[in-house]
Amino acid sequence: MRISENILGKNVVDSIGNELGKVDDLEVDWETKIIEALVVKGKGKLAHYFDSERFNSIKKKLGVTTIDDLLIPVEEIQAIGKYVVINKKIDPKQ
Repeated sequence: MRISENILGKNVVDSIGNELGKVDDLEVDWETKIIEALVVKGKGKLAHYFDSERFNSIKKKLGVTTIDDLLIPVEEIQAIGKYVVINKKIDPKQ
């Protein structure tokens, strides 16, 4: 069983159940073979909720300054089951 098959396409919700979108991709550090972030396409406007040192290091590693897609650092994931639950409350209408 592949990890990507268990995560890709799952709905992402915040800590109170607001739906943010679906996991479209994974950002992987190929040197360490560690998943660094989940990608939700077209939700880059929500990135300010994750503006942390870790988030900025992922952006720097990818060589981007602005992003159209939302990168969710794995440290922000609370649980993965039927949904991917992150540990923040986010207003998806912003």
